[in-house]
Amino acid sequence: MTSVTFRDITAGDAVLVAALHAASWRSAYRGILSDAYLASDVDFERAEFWRQRLGVLSDADHFGLIAMHHGAPIGFVFVTRDADPIWGSLIDNLHVSAAMRSAGIGQRLLVAAADGIATRRWGHRVHLWVYDANVRARAFYARLGGTEVEGRVKAVPDGSRASTWRVAWDDLEHLRAVPPRTAGIADALLVPLDVDAQLDLLRTEERDRAQDTREPWR
Repeated sequence: MTSVTFRDITAGDAVLVAALHAASWRSAYRGILSDAYLASDVDFERAEFWRQRLGVLSDADHFGLIAMHHGAPIGFVFVTRDADPIWGSLIDNLHVSAAMRSAGIGQRLLVAAADGIATRRWGHRVHLWVYDANVRARAFYARLGGTEVEGRVKAVPDGSRASTWRVAWDDLEHLRAVPPRTAGIADALLVPLDVDAQLDLLRTEERDRAQDTREPWR
């Protein structure tokens, strides 16, 4: 099987995680978030979000992992401890690059997150939220033993509201015990992710914005 490794997310990864996050939204959330929003400064909005989040990152309450393949970032997961008094820790973010979907990376990230929760002794339950319209993701979580335990209409980043589901695992061990996919990752799947290009663009635009006092960076 082609090697995939995981490393911890650190405060210095804000721009990298933001690039993965924005690219995933534009791919997976087309038709869920508005086209106008996805065509806007999502990269910069996510960069600011992750700078703020990772700038106050507490190992006691959060952790995240980046999946790497041949030195390239291909996805990430981020966990918040005890986000709900009933359903426990929250898988707050789980994103895989479009080029690597259906290669088992999402499952490995999810199981790695469950392992991290268990190692930290953060309880035996875990949950996440998924858009009702994200049929592919809902089927993926169901295949891994997740149960849709609650529906809720939530405000979403483009300013609208959307139906979502809380997907929960009542016992971490059930998730950790899901057999890994046996198929390897074909190198042919590694179409360019343009993460490096996105990083360069973000840095260039940030420099331009820093020099333009008429438009404060958001």
